[in-house]
Amino acid sequence: MKAHKGEEIICKCPRPAGTFLSDVDQGSSISSEDIAIFSPGVADDFGWGVCPKCGEEVAQRYGADQWRAKTKRGWLS
Repeated sequence: MKAHKGEEIICKCPRPAGTFLSDVDQGSSISSEDIAIFSPGVADDFGWGVCPKCGEEVAQRYGADQWRAKTKRGWLS
């Protein structure tokens, strides 16, 4: 399993910046439907997501609908 539903998307703040909304299997890409950045803070049109509290980048879009997200285990894509 690449990511588990409920796994936190993190930044330098004490609370998470977002979460995974669904499990992502190994070999699958992370899509915009798999992640949620706690609002306000995501700008899908520009291909990045930031923590609404500290402004740190926590998600990046690449390709058509493929995302990378920062977790305790590092960047997942």
